[in-house]
Amino acid sequence: MRIEYPKVRIMALTGTAPPEAVNDVIDRLGMPNCLRLTESHNCTNLNYVVRQKWKGAVLADVVEFIRTNYNGQTGIIYATSRKKCEHIAAELRNAHHLSAFPYHGTMDKNERQHNQDMWQDGKCKIIVATNAFGMGINKSNGMAFSHDLRRMCLTTWEAVRFVIHHSLPKDLENYYQEAGRAGGDSSPADCVLSHSYRDYRAGCADVPRRTR
Repeated sequence: MRIEYPKVRIMALTGTAPPEAVNDVIDRLGMPNCLRLTESHNCTNLNYVVRQKWKGAVLADVVEFIRTNYNGQTGIIYATSRKKCEHIAAELRNAHHLSAFPYHGTMDKNERQHNQDMWQDGKCKIIVATNAFGMGINKSNGMAFSHDLRRMCLTTWEAVRFVIHHSLPKDLENYYQEAGRAGGDSSPADCVLSHSYRDYRAGCADVPRRTR
C-alpha cells in the first residue's frame, strides 16, 4: 500500500492491542514516525464483579443476577466451548423462560447469522457465545451494526447492559475485549466473571500448549 499509494494518508484503529501488536502494525504499514494516540483500558462506566461458582448452582446464580438486575435487557454470556454455549442457552430458554440463543464458530452459518440478527434486532435478549462472537460487532443505544463485509445491518435497540463470563477467559487481553462489549452507550453496565478452582486448573493446563 505504501509503495503503490505513497501520498495516501493511513489511519490504523483498534479497541485493544498489546504494544508488540501495535509496533507490528506500524511496521507493516510503513508508518515509523506516525502519531500514536492511546487511552486507558479502564472504562469508568463498567462495574467489574468476580463471583465464585458453586457446583450445581451456576446457572441459578446467573438467572438470579439477570432477573434481579437486568430483567428484559440485553446481555452476553461467554462460555469456553460449543457444548456449553448450547447447553446454557437451552437451559435459560427452556427452564427459565429467558430469551437466549447460542453462537459459536462451528454452527451452521445460516443459523449463526440468524441468532446474531435476532440479538441485534432485539428479538433475542441474551446471546450465549464463545469468543467467536463479538469481533466487529457493536451494539449501543440507538443502533446496532456489524462490520461483516458480507452484510451490513443498522437497527435500533439498546446497548449491552451486562457481560457474564461463565468460565475464565483464556487470557487478560480476551477478557478486556469481551467485557468491554458492555456499556457501549457510556451508561453503567456490569461485567461478571464467574470462576472455580476447576477453571483455574484447566487454564493452567492449557498454558504450555498456547505458548509453544
